[in-house]
Amino acid sequence: MKRQFTVFSLLIIIAVIASACGTPATKVAPPTAASPFDPASAKGNIVSAGSSTVFPISQRMADLFKKEGYSGNITVDSIGTGAGFERFCKTGETDISNASRAIKDAEKENCKKINREPVEFYVAIDA
Repeated sequence: MKRQFTVFSLLIIIAVIASACGTPATKVAPPTAASPFDPASAKGNIVSAGSSTVFPISQRMADLFKKEGYSGNITVDSIGTGAGFERFCKTGETDISNASRAIKDAEKENCKKINREPVEFYVAIDA
């Protein structure tokens, strides 16, 4: 009986976690596969800015990219999603925009004006 209760409890916990994750309002397909890339072959500097929520993972990815051989400078600024999109789509100051939401249509239009086409992908979804 105790084992059945444990299994049942585990199933309830899994169901609650699965329902909490849910599906975001705006669906963006995650990348299907990443092609191998040698960070040592990348040239120039990389500037990334945006969401304070995404900042820790962006900083960690920058650290790993450097550890794997990238020799340039990587800047990761925590300035908020909207400001990150402005620097990416309006002024073209950054290479990467870190966001905690989907890009808005107006932001996409700003990107088009400076010949940029943003590519959205999920890194994580919080509950």
